[in-house]
Amino acid sequence: MATMINWVLVGWVLLTQPVIVWTGEPKTDSGDEAIYRWVAAEMGAEPIWPMPVIRRVDHDTLETRFAAINRRVYPLLSAKYGANQAKAIMTRYMDELAGLYDPHTETVYLGNFLGQCRQKAVLAHEICHFFQFRQAGPKSQPAVSAELEQLTRELEAQCIERKFMELHCPVDSNSP
Repeated sequence: MATMINWVLVGWVLLTQPVIVWTGEPKTDSGDEAIYRWVAAEMGAEPIWPMPVIRRVDHDTLETRFAAINRRVYPLLSAKYGANQAKAIMTRYMDELAGLYDPHTETVYLGNFLGQCRQKAVLAHEICHFFQFRQAGPKSQPAVSAELEQLTRELEAQCIERKFMELHCPVDSNSP
């Protein structure tokens, strides 16, 4: 009888506990989901879409993804500002790169070299870009230039990131 009760208890535990299967794919933890919901609330957006894939990667991988996603940007910058200025702009982005959002694959890439709280703030920034693309798409309004729209999107994401840092990160944890 005692053995049967033990097997019933084991079966109950197995059936009621969540099963975690590691498939090598990126995992989303509850902290990421909380940040997703927080950003949605800050933006006045409905979190109705599945979360983007979140990948934590090293700096080299981040740079490679940035270059691949922005390969069409350099010629545009070069035509507008000249080759030297375009190279300086791209180099500045690469030097300060901490995360990015790829709207084509709906993937957020975060630097795994960042401190925990900074990484969460950058995640909030990139999820802001996710909502920007989901809500309006990457199209410019007729009266607004694409460059001005990009600056407006980046400013909104910077504000989200800073607010997250102010609310959730102790002063001494803001550095990488």
